[in-house]
Amino acid sequence: MSEEATNNEVYEKLTPQRKFIYDKLVSFFEKGADWRQGWSSLEAPVNAATGTRYKGNNFMSLIITAMDRGYTDNRWLTYKQMKDKDWDFKTDAEGNSLGRGAGVTIEYYTLFDKEEQKPFDRSVLIGMDEDERHDYLKNNVRVMRKFYRVFNGDIIDGIPEKKPKEHDESGYNKRAENIIAQWSETESPIVYGGRSAFYRRPTDTIHLPVRDDFVDLQEFYSTALHEIGHSTGHEKRLNRPHSKFGSAEYAEEELRAELASVFLEQDLGVSVEDNHLENNSAYIKMWLSAIKSDPNVLFKAIADADKIAGYVMQKEPLKAMSIEEAEKDAGEDNSERERRLAEIREKPSEEYILPSEIAAKAMPRSSPVDMSARGIDSLKRLDDRAVVEKAMDGKYGTSFSTLYSGGALVGDETLDESSLLKRLAVYTSDKEQLLRILKSSGQYRDEKPNSHYERLIKNALDEVSQMRQGNELQPAISPVKKGHVGANAK
Repeated sequence: MSEEATNNEVYEKLTPQRKFIYDKLVSFFEKGADWRQGWSSLEAPVNAATGTRYKGNNFMSLIITAMDRGYTDNRWLTYKQMKDKDWDFKTDAEGNSLGRGAGVTIEYYTLFDKEEQKPFDRSVLIGMDEDERHDYLKNNVRVMRKFYRVFNGDIIDGIPEKKPKEHDESGYNKRAENIIAQWSETESPIVYGGRSAFYRRPTDTIHLPVRDDFVDLQEFYSTALHEIGHSTGHEKRLNRPHSKFGSAEYAEEELRAELASVFLEQDLGVSVEDNHLENNSAYIKMWLSAIKSDPNVLFKAIADADKIAGYVMQKEPLKAMSIEEAEKDAGEDNSERERRLAEIREKPSEEYILPSEIAAKAMPRSSPVDMSARGIDSLKRLDDRAVVEKAMDGKYGTSFSTLYSGGALVGDETLDESSLLKRLAVYTSDKEQLLRILKSSGQYRDEKPNSHYERLIKNALDEVSQMRQGNELQPAISPVKKGHVGANAK
């Protein structure tokens, strides 16, 4: 079968939504330098009922539809959501409903856990090593795809009037400034000077011309966000493979960074005028070549770009914190932020690829604990020793032993502490016993407040209890059961 025939076969297998996106974006790219002008002034599409931002392919589909139909409202909702609000469709001069044929199909998918017989809860992966996670995802998790039709706020009667956004005529955008400055300070340093913009992976640095060399601020923001998108590929962030200049993989990386820049500009409210951007025609030709060779390249790039934008946007709140908020964030809230970032890293793409098994990015850890006075031999009570021995003898006893001796399994210090406690909570619900055993391990640190460990113990007991109730499990007795529950850390 010829390459062209193979590509046509791939195209024909696309869903209607994906065919629509493919046809429109290829058409835009073929126009060359003006490909972004159509949606540059549109706000990111959101659900009118929940305020949730649409992502990935749904984002692109709704933006392109708004351009085609001249919609100015970025809000969308399902028919049921509209009726729940007691809203209705507007009518034309002849009394015909504007909702007829105006629905736009969006794709929504969930991961279903066959073992738990309920939607997949990513927290079950906490505490597992790479092999355990791969095994669990492969054997227990499957994708369920759903379709919904949504309607734009412009044709809805009763929806609250949308207040126009105020934009600084100079183009200055505080949120974009904060993101760029913070990224330079805490992630990839930005070096200004020279005549070109690029990301240098070996040094993990972004290089940009000085601001005065850009046409205006919007051009600067677009370029800076594009290069920030590239920098997320570093192994300490989203860990994308390095690609050689001029290769098909390089074209894909350029495409995902450009799409990420579009997503970020709309998330941040960067206003760009029509015909403003001048894109490198050589890159666009590379994109077209890669996409036409395999249409799925486009959708993988969209999914990756959405992941990039989510990763960058999760960093935004750090910039504007007060001293008190920063101090609080440095404590227990820090683990919540890293959990969200890890979730973005593990988020499945819209190509329906299961979450990767890459461990969460390592956070700065406390100094290693001296185990000479700790370990199972330091436990005075036989029942405490029995709990540790059961955990060590379980299916994933090696992972437990790593945690118990103070090793890093998940990557984040608090998550490692939580993982150890959840594995222990399978065998005992006694809070005092859990604390005694924790103190004998390499995860316990004297400098941390008791409230920190009390909270982790409570969470561990709650999660294990919920799992047993949902699955009608008794406390684990057999080696298979106790290892299985412990590994799920739920």
